[in-house]
Amino acid sequence: MAAAITAAIREKPIAVLAKGAQRGAKPPFGDSTAGNLIADAQLAYGKKRGTADIAITNSGGIRADLTVEPGRAVTLSELFAIQPFGNDLVAVTIAGAQLQELVRRQLPKRPGAASLQISHNVNYQWSQAEGAAPILESLTVNGKPVEPDRDYRVVVSTFLADGGDNFSALRQGRDRQVLGPDIDALVDWLAENPKAVDQINPGRIQRN
Repeated sequence: MAAAITAAIREKPIAVLAKGAQRGAKPPFGDSTAGNLIADAQLAYGKKRGTADIAITNSGGIRADLTVEPGRAVTLSELFAIQPFGNDLVAVTIAGAQLQELVRRQLPKRPGAASLQISHNVNYQWSQAEGAAPILESLTVNGKPVEPDRDYRVVVSTFLADGGDNFSALRQGRDRQVLGPDIDALVDWLAENPKAVDQINPGRIQRN
């Protein structure tokens, strides 16, 4: 009986989607469609539970592509395979200068997805001359340059908030608020907004 109940939960249909999402990124972009989808879901989840300006998720925590079939709903099990670690989401406050440094530290040094994926209202561009370190050229939130002295409320996983992948700026975040499981954010977002997959095309992170 328990196995049957568990199977029913795992195979629970969530939403019929027009297209899937992939972990990989193709030059000149550093954002993946899967990363974009997850970050958007986490921002929406954070806004429901308080103040949230942006969301950031780590590429290493995205463990599978989202594959869809015409007319068939994706299941809870398939979404859990994408984010299998069971992290909670938290909201923390950091200064704009810390956000700039956070992005600067993880600028891609090779083609592929950037270490940190960002919600739809964040954009940045970077450049890199041959043999030189990458340079952050612009970073905007809601179309406006990030202000070093302004506070930003950021939704991230507990892994990142605890300084995972050496992102110490997030460990220094203030007014930490636990929001809930990361899988709940993705499930809720797709169930309520199946057309979210139409809003995840690459272009948030771009190399000039």
